[in-house]
Amino acid sequence: MDDGKPVIICPYCKSDNVLPFEEESKGPVNESLFIIIFLALAILGAYFLFVISSYLFFPAVVFAFIILASYFINRQDKKKKKKAVVHVPGEYICLDCSNDFTA
Repeated sequence: MDDGKPVIICPYCKSDNVLPFEEESKGPVNESLFIIIFLALAILGAYFLFVISSYLFFPAVVFAFIILASYFINRQDKKKKKKAVVHVPGEYICLDCSNDFTA
């Protein structure tokens, strides 16, 4: 599926597993603790909702889980399209061969 994002290709190993260099001068994000706490509470809430609903509506929960699992498995089995190569200027590092390069 083409999501419209540019794809950078490593000139050494021809892999698309590359990331841009991050600047060390940027400070840490202060919102990360809030995000971690929010996600932990959301996961706990979803877990308790699942447990309570599975006790109350067991067949419905089982059927819903089967439908969702089959949907995600079938979605992964679809053939991936070849990504278009777009040159975006900047400094990048390849995660496969550990070489850095400028696009």
